[in-house]
Amino acid sequence: MGMKIGRNERGMSLIALVVTISLLGVIGFIMSSLMVRQQETTPRFLDSTRALYTAQAGIEWATRYAKSDCTTFATNPSSLFPQTRSLSTPAGTWSFTVSYSSGSGGTITSASTVGYGSRSVSSTVNPCEIILNPSSPPYKGTGGSGEQKKVYFPLINNYTSNLYVYRIDLAKSSSGRLNEFYLGSTHVWTGSSVNISTAPGSPTPFPFSLVSYYTLPSGSTTGSYLEVQATPETGGTWYMTIYYSKQTDLSDPTSLTLSFVIP
Repeated sequence: MGMKIGRNERGMSLIALVVTISLLGVIGFIMSSLMVRQQETTPRFLDSTRALYTAQAGIEWATRYAKSDCTTFATNPSSLFPQTRSLSTPAGTWSFTVSYSSGSGGTITSASTVGYGSRSVSSTVNPCEIILNPSSPPYKGTGGSGEQKKVYFPLINNYTSNLYVYRIDLAKSSSGRLNEFYLGSTHVWTGSSVNISTAPGSPTPFPFSLVSYYTLPSGSTTGSYLEVQATPETGGTWYMTIYYSKQTDLSDPTSLTLSFVIP
């Protein structure tokens, strides 16, 4: 004898089928919504990450840029910033805008927008740890024998402790010859009419020959000078690249370039 399915049982099966179809529909809708949201969120996350890295790159660029012209940065940073630059990567070309506030030792801010993402990064930095003393600019002074003359260049150590200078490279807009080099009252280099490069990009190196390094204390130092062979050779634009370290063993060295004009 065959089994008969009652009317009530058929009704329950139909209801279960409808509920199952409805649940599958809801699950499908949720999964579809999640996929759409993921498709929207992933590009936003990538753009935000790219904007952050681009803004951080702006901080690095601005620090190097300021350090390449410490004379201008120390006296007139507003002539260097703000600036906008592009960053090319395999994934695309993005840009950052950097600004600077509060003079030497202030805050660099870098902002970038990439697609849907916008990020801003700020950093308190002092790119120019050694600067020319703005209140006492370089000048030509008396001294030396015969036609020799001294060019004085008071420096300021902006760092919080001693810096150890061990080499200075020189270039000049016109010909010149160097005989002596003093930092403070310390005789650091001596020579006889050594020609100074006239190409700022290829200065003449003067590694210290009389001391291993000169200790530049935090604050200012006076009396630093070059002794030039002939009086007419003092005039012109001077370019001075200073090599120094924060350790007496001269590890982790760094350098910066200063420039000044002697009438």
